[in-house]
Amino acid sequence: MGHTRGQVIAIANTTGGVGKSTLAGNLTRALAAQTNQRVLLVDADPQASVTTWFDLATDDLPFDRTQLTTARVLPQQLPRLRQQYDLIIVDCPPMQRDVTAAVTQADLGLVPVLPSPLDVLAYSELVPLLRQAQGMKPRLALRFVMNQLAPRTALAREVRETLTDADIPVLPTYIHDRHMYHRVVAQGATVVGEPGPAGGEILALMKDVLDALNPAA
Repeated sequence: MGHTRGQVIAIANTTGGVGKSTLAGNLTRALAAQTNQRVLLVDADPQASVTTWFDLATDDLPFDRTQLTTARVLPQQLPRLRQQYDLIIVDCPPMQRDVTAAVTQADLGLVPVLPSPLDVLAYSELVPLLRQAQGMKPRLALRFVMNQLAPRTALAREVRETLTDADIPVLPTYIHDRHMYHRVVAQGATVVGEPGPAGGEILALMKDVLDALNPAA
């Protein structure tokens, strides 16, 4: 990939229930399957959702996992992990102080956004934290991810227009609210490689993420 140290993707939001862990697990699996890189999934959320999820796996996973009790140890842990892995995905806890600590250690901060005007209004508290992190690390890239979108709805366009005021790009691939995302968790699996549109949109999101990490010169 042309870099000498691992790249870190932090999936973060100050609000729970936005699908952080679902995105983290599926994106990690896609990156491990498609990039031939050494991939690590870091569970920094005290709820340990992705840890519980992949503890159910019956097959060998193509990526490594580690669990942290708090995101505040990331500044101490990530320099060492960057030397061991090419791509590190961090599932962050929904806490303001931990979001800042985690995102400032990342190369890319992914922020899941639910397609609801009320949820978008709540991000007025989150955007200043993201800007604070970017002020501490000017090369930090930030992207919104439209998540849990209902099929055939106009809300995505309305939410995207609202988010333009934040001056943080929205990734072009939208993740929809599909039963498949819930079903595979009980199997310790992901949608990657499963039949249906869910796997395709995760692979498309993966390409968006890699483009954001490594923009063309």
